[in-house]
This record gives sequence, C-alpha cells and structure tokens, in this order.
Amino acid sequence: MIVFAVETRGCSNTYGCLQRRYQEENLCLPGPFCNAKHVYNSFSSSLRPGPQVTEQCFQELANESLGSFQKVQKSTFFYKVLPLTLATSEHHLGALNLSLEDYNANFLKKDDLLPSSQRDKMLENHPQEDELRAYLHQEGALILDE
Repeated sequence: MIVFAVETRGCSNTYGCLQRRYQEENLCLPGPFCNAKHVYNSFSSSLRPGPQVTEQCFQELANESLGSFQKVQKSTFFYKVLPLTLATSEHHLGALNLSLEDYNANFLKKDDLLPSSQRDKMLENHPQEDELRAYLHQEGALILDE
C-alpha cells in the first residue's frame, strides 16, 4: 500500500488535499498559461495527476474565475486570468496559499521548458490575446519573445 505524505491542514480528505495541491502547482508554474503535460511532469511519479484529474483541476480553477481552459487538437491548455483582473475582483488565491504578488511574479516569468512552437500555439488560442500582450508589454515581461 502506498501512503502519500500530504499536508492535510484545512482539508477534509486526502483526495481534496491532492486536488488543492494540483491547483496550487498549476498557478505557480511560470508564465500566463500552461499545458496539462507540464502540470503532469511537475510532480514526482508517486503524486503525478492523470489527464482526467488535471482537466478537473483546470475546470475547478475556471469555476473559481482563476482562468480558463480549452482543448486544441490533442493538447489541453490552461490560461491563467490576468493579474489585473484579480486585483479588481474577489478571488480565491488565499485558499490556495498564494498571494496576489506571488501569482503576478509567476505569471510574468518565462517558462523555459515550453517550446516556442507550443508557446505560439497557446498564445494564438488565448481567449484574451490582445489584453495579455498589452499587460506583458506594460510590465516589461519578455516571456513571449524568442
């Protein structure tokens, strides 16, 4: 039997704690978007979420207005909500042990593990592409450049 060492503070069950941990990791990955495979690979093999669990986490984050997700061909992308939106609305980052400042810092980081072809594909399918580009330009983030 495998036992996972998961912090259970504030969780009603281990499954709920894992779900919350997957959501936290998704929002802490660098950049304004990520794909399901990147989330999957960010965990050790013993805690790795499957594709259905990852999609469920994406959906739960979308339900909490923390982003949106869509399938493009065989890939599933999660688009984080712009930090400006969170600054002017009620959000649930605190429930995920994440401050708005940390969220913004992660949002503005370049994901060096994301190939430029996939980054371009994710960007062209972004539901707020123009707003994203404007925000990144305003903040001086060079994450969309080669």
